[in-house]
Amino acid sequence: MSAARRELETVGTIDELKNAGYSKLSEVNQIMREISDELDKAAEAAGDESLSEEDRKQLAADHTETAQGLLVGNYGYMEELRRKGLQEIKDARELETEHIKIDTLGGVKQAKQAVMDAGVDAAFQSEVSGVLDKASQELEDKVQEAIDRRNDITTDSDKEKEEETEEMKTEEEAEEEKNSILIN
Repeated sequence: MSAARRELETVGTIDELKNAGYSKLSEVNQIMREISDELDKAAEAAGDESLSEEDRKQLAADHTETAQGLLVGNYGYMEELRRKGLQEIKDARELETEHIKIDTLGGVKQAKQAVMDAGVDAAFQSEVSGVLDKASQELEDKVQEAIDRRNDITTDSDKEKEEETEEMKTEEEAEEEKNSILIN
């Protein structure tokens, strides 16, 4: 009975560590979504014909500044959360592997799974790192583009409106691709 209780406690501790890591990565993803939402609002405000040009400029500027503030204010925090989250997941995997070595009852089946999971984990860590770096750069670029657009908005420029529409579509597609990568 006490051996079974210790086994459950060990497995529970490993699961808690793994879940804490995934929770941290989820928090990073949520912050990235908030920044992206603000940029989307800025783009929407810049194209809102129901507002005067001055109101559009001001609203777009406000959303852009909010996005930039979120990015600048949270960049270090997001990097630290990502690092800690990945480390906790890695530690949980290592503990799980060590536990399997000790547990002779279910060791063989779980060892196979641990080896497979280790490969998946390595690929996941590499992908998450690349995605976060790419997404951070994309967000910085979007913020700069939104600032540039806000400063360059002119009235009655059909060509510029067309370019902004195409640029917004491209940004939306890039955002959807980034979100699908982060979710996967």
